[in-house]
Amino acid sequence: MTSIDLKLVETLQLIVQEGGVAPAAGRLNLSQSTVSERIRTLEADLGVTLLARQGRVVRPTDAGHRLLAYAGRLLDLAEEARLAAQGSDAPSMLRIGIVESLLAYRLAPTLDALRSLRPGQRLEFVPGQSPTLVDAVGAGQIDLAFTIMPRAHKAGLVLHPLYPEPIVLLAGPGHRLAGSKTCLASDIADEPLLLTEAGCSYRAAVEASLRRQQVTPRHISGFSSVEAIKRSIEGGSGLAFLPRMAADQELASGRLVTLPWHDPQIALWSQLVVRRDQANHPAVGDFLSLFQLA
Repeated sequence: MTSIDLKLVETLQLIVQEGGVAPAAGRLNLSQSTVSERIRTLEADLGVTLLARQGRVVRPTDAGHRLLAYAGRLLDLAEEARLAAQGSDAPSMLRIGIVESLLAYRLAPTLDALRSLRPGQRLEFVPGQSPTLVDAVGAGQIDLAFTIMPRAHKAGLVLHPLYPEPIVLLAGPGHRLAGSKTCLASDIADEPLLLTEAGCSYRAAVEASLRRQQVTPRHISGFSSVEAIKRSIEGGSGLAFLPRMAADQELASGRLVTLPWHDPQIALWSQLVVRRDQANHPAVGDFLSLFQLA
């Protein structure tokens, strides 16, 4: 039986994470030729091709994706074994993917409570968009993720719905539409529309809603910062669609108002995503207990 050299597996994982051989070589402080040779050795050991080049882009093949699904677990288990052999009490790292708006507006108290329950637990937070984080959980690159997306079934994963996350149309209190009892497609078509960046699950839901209602906004701006969006529309610079949780404080203080835009087909939830074989991880149980108590 052919054994797998974990050093080579780690190199493969780093190439995919960094997007190429050159940046991975920089991280490893090795030459590109040495990194490439490691991958050739791993491919020869396994008898499969793991990476494919598309121009300057290096992507995993189907076999590469299958191996990467085990990579994180293999490397974590090796680290735990090393610590156990050394008699170390240091806990393993828990890698948590999280949508930044959830961290900022929803989950910070829960994460603080987890630290109280597991005071020695080492936590690493990986920010990202929901689709990317779901893929990372499936590939074993992170242990679990908090996402905002529609409820769905994903092969090999368990998705725990936490809270419904309504998307609202926001404006500053001085906007011409503030106080309107209706808000039609024609009302917003000519308004500057501020959205989160491409790839965001709730931006995708909003764009689908606009298409259903045959709205083609003339001016769309994408922002990576929810705070920047809120500050802009407070000053009268257009309208914005955001999860209500991200604007609760501004709505309560009157710095923002909601407009009567409704689409029942926008149904998003914050969700805890974990691999099915990790569904009984103690940290998952702790999180679910905390949410039940909230």
